[in-house]
Amino acid sequence: MIACTTQARTFTDSQGRELEAEIIAYDGGDAVTIRRSDGNEFPLNLDRLSAADQAYVRNWKPKEAPTVPPEKIKRINELFGAELFVDGVLWDDAPSDVAKRLSWPEESQTATQSSFRKYNRADDLLFGARPYSSTLYGQDGKVDMISIIFANKGDSAKNAFAMNSKQIESAIAKAIDSDGETITKQLSTLGEPEQQTTATGRNMKERLKVWDWNGHTIMLAVQNEEYVAVRIMPPELAANRGRPERVSSSELKVTAKANVQKRANGDVIITNIPMVDQGPKGYCVPATLERALRYMGIRADMYLLAMAGNTSIGGGTYVHELIDGAEGYVKSAGRKLEGVSIKLKARNVAKYIDQGQPILWTMFSTPEYNALANSYTQARAKYPKAKDWEEALKDKLKDKPSLEPNMEMGHACMIIGYNEETDEIAVSDSWGPAFTERWVPASLANDISQGKFWVVDF
Repeated sequence: MIACTTQARTFTDSQGRELEAEIIAYDGGDAVTIRRSDGNEFPLNLDRLSAADQAYVRNWKPKEAPTVPPEKIKRINELFGAELFVDGVLWDDAPSDVAKRLSWPEESQTATQSSFRKYNRADDLLFGARPYSSTLYGQDGKVDMISIIFANKGDSAKNAFAMNSKQIESAIAKAIDSDGETITKQLSTLGEPEQQTTATGRNMKERLKVWDWNGHTIMLAVQNEEYVAVRIMPPELAANRGRPERVSSSELKVTAKANVQKRANGDVIITNIPMVDQGPKGYCVPATLERALRYMGIRADMYLLAMAGNTSIGGGTYVHELIDGAEGYVKSAGRKLEGVSIKLKARNVAKYIDQGQPILWTMFSTPEYNALANSYTQARAKYPKAKDWEEALKDKLKDKPSLEPNMEMGHACMIIGYNEETDEIAVSDSWGPAFTERWVPASLANDISQGKFWVVDF
């Protein structure tokens, strides 16, 4: 497959209707991948086009990126602060190769998406400033975007326990200003930036300084009291100004249902949900929502979502505030965050899991709950037959007292599966790959539930 962007063209179909679009990829077959002016990408069969447009597509060649001299690559890597580039193009590199060069560990790997995230050390420097979280996102085996977060209200507060709230706010504000100035100075060696504002929903707008280097758009966002972020992306993605691509409901339903896996022991589980590691801060709500949105084909970033949800310094988010704050962004992708009413039993969550819809769930993540979740998940792996595990589980639960909720341990996670025979649910937390799938009896989950559930609707 050859992939590249070209200038827009007015295509005409066999019935004389016109469509303004650009070719994204064509491999010589019977379909071409195009992007409309609204950012939506999709394959189009050539037999739907006029004869002239079919000939144009068959003769289409991608523009070849100009050769970049080694000294220019050396300079951009020095500006970045690590060996990001080996040639002049990042977008045809395998994400794992780039991550290996940067020593960023794998965070997530699904059939179509990957991510590599490093929570940086205090002595790390990128663009001359100290990064806190550095992430590389991959899509369909190619690099999709790089996102680096510098001073921010989540990570920067973790070592500020000796300060009062006003001192913490002041220290974070100064760090954000300082990092913004340092990075601007570094990037200005590429020339004067273009000033932009993103076109995302309310509470998610960013003011950007934008540079271009050899087909790579570098964006700097300095959000007062929130974060400093540098993102590197293809120009065609940057042209969307933060708007997500739309995915048709019919296409999404097919993809989501194909992600549902039924196991021999009766487990029904949703696969291919990206993992996001929230790190040492209390970003469980924005991190969980990022996972849900990325699963549904919507690019998302927990730091931007934390701003939308008015997350507290160091972490802590009211879910309804984040749902309200992100509503416009999600809506522009053709989706909706919908509150649902569920009594926690396997048969009740099945309605959503069977369709491939993960359920966002708020609960109290107590030490007792986590100990049981770990214990039961390990124990059930020894019972390949549901009937045998059902009997063993009954014995374990026979004299088990109810779990007590702790109001200081509020948490958001996902329900991603169920087993109706054993009345268990599968839970996934935004704490890294080790917490992708844990199983708990629905009765115990009900003990520590806050009773609030959401899904990203089709």
